[in-house]
Amino acid sequence: MAMSKSDGALKRFSASTLGTSLAWAGDRQWRRILLLLPICVAILAVGFWGHGPSDRDEARFAQASKQMLETGDFVDIRFQDDARHKKPAGIYWAQAASASLFGGAEAPIWAYRIPSVLGAILASLLTTWAMRPLIGGRAAFLAGAMTAGLLLLNVEARIAKTDAALLACIVAAQGALARLWFSAKDDPRERGWNVFYFWTAIGLGVLIKGPIIFLPVGGTLAWLLVMERSRGGLQRIGWSWGWIWAALIAAPWFIAIALRSDGGFFAESVGGDMLSKVSSGQEAHGAPPGYYFGVFWGTFWPWTALAAAAVPWAWRWRRAPETAFLLGWIIPTWIVFELVPTKLPHYVLPTYPAICALAAVAVLDGAAKAKGWFFWLSASLWAVVSLALPIAFIAGPILIEGVFVWQTAALGGAALIVFLLAWRWLVAGVWLGFVRGSLVGAALVYTAAFLYGFPSLSTIWISDRLTATAEPYRECVDDSVFASVGYHEPSLVFLAGTETRLVQPDDAAAIVAGSAPSLVWVEARHDNAFLSKLAELNTQAAVLAEETGFNYNRGKFRSFKLYARADGPYSACQSS
Repeated sequence: MAMSKSDGALKRFSASTLGTSLAWAGDRQWRRILLLLPICVAILAVGFWGHGPSDRDEARFAQASKQMLETGDFVDIRFQDDARHKKPAGIYWAQAASASLFGGAEAPIWAYRIPSVLGAILASLLTTWAMRPLIGGRAAFLAGAMTAGLLLLNVEARIAKTDAALLACIVAAQGALARLWFSAKDDPRERGWNVFYFWTAIGLGVLIKGPIIFLPVGGTLAWLLVMERSRGGLQRIGWSWGWIWAALIAAPWFIAIALRSDGGFFAESVGGDMLSKVSSGQEAHGAPPGYYFGVFWGTFWPWTALAAAAVPWAWRWRRAPETAFLLGWIIPTWIVFELVPTKLPHYVLPTYPAICALAAVAVLDGAAKAKGWFFWLSASLWAVVSLALPIAFIAGPILIEGVFVWQTAALGGAALIVFLLAWRWLVAGVWLGFVRGSLVGAALVYTAAFLYGFPSLSTIWISDRLTATAEPYRECVDDSVFASVGYHEPSLVFLAGTETRLVQPDDAAAIVAGSAPSLVWVEARHDNAFLSKLAELNTQAAVLAEETGFNYNRGKFRSFKLYARADGPYSACQSS
């Protein structure tokens, strides 16, 4: 393999050089990480506070964490009265901890996103650390920056759920594994710390999302064992005590929830969630094999062209131990998820840092100069996405809201100019120029989208609008019952309160006809059924307000009316 002239730290893929690469504490590794930190913050953190809770996973996670703060019960996970026994408690604890710093149970949704933002930033920084013994310092820095720029990771960073935090655990485990597997010297102290890092990351990963972390880690180990035909590396992983430490991290909560739920947690998480995903497309998320290869060209943006350019390089060096490590990180996990019927784009996110590493080292080693039809197809797809995203956030507020948001227009226009320059660098083979341009362009797009674009689209934030419209009436009359018919999105529960009732028309009519003061939002398609039941109950209702919005989960515009009992206390509120 030819040495890159631009990076003397980029080493040949041979075991003889790995001993020096493991002396990371005394070289420029930490300076690179400190330089990468503001880049990660500027890309991944901007705008995470700007928009309301998204449906449905984010709102469910945040609401369950909110209820932990409300009840003081940090063992049993619940969404309202329903047990939420699909994932362990780790991410809920992290969200509850961050929310407690910003108002407790009344904290805004962005407080619950902090673990995701920190997880995404940490995953990018850890990519630089993890890849150092595999591809050298400069390529590892480039891989970390590329990871921070990924479209999929930027979406996950701004959603209060598990995947960004899980990615940080996976990258940490893989980085420790790389050091343990390829160490050319037997320093007991260094080895002990890496064993500690490895099993700590495993334990935290299990506490966040169950056994998923074993898929990329186990796939890497299996791939290395097959490629090297030796079990020598397994002896350095610290099996004698490491698994005990990982169990001490995760097992206490698993034991507590097993006792609390009488085994119900394992029945639902393993039988109801995991096995159903393996056997069928759960929650209408089924797709055939090849799905992830298809969505890759969008979710891996803006690095799809570089990933295609790295393919021939990776093939040429596939038998090198370090390349085998990265391929083992990617291929087994990818195959498993392609074969599992239930598919969501973020499932293969754990493989993306390894793909970034292959792309980074291929660029710096000059191997990305080979250009075939596959490369140009990938480059064309990159150009399409790079053109579509800025235009979408310029035109979106105009088409949906009828408003011109000058910030998105300015940022989107700047992104288009930067992507044009990046395309010229790509065509000319100026690879580092293309990387820098794509990273700046992506940062502009993410700022336009999350800081200005999404918050300006009030039509899609139905729960925010319904809650805000009803709030003056709820403040006017104490202890109001608040309910919704037809619109049962969990974001409404998070914003309006845990006691919000998601009911059917007959139940809503009974609530309005009851003695307690009540407010009910009724979706237009349920209006007749609701009013018919009210008539049967000899009760009249008054319309206090109306709202219209676009339900993106249903892909349809919906209209709503806020009803209250005609002879109830809200007429005074309205007149005042």
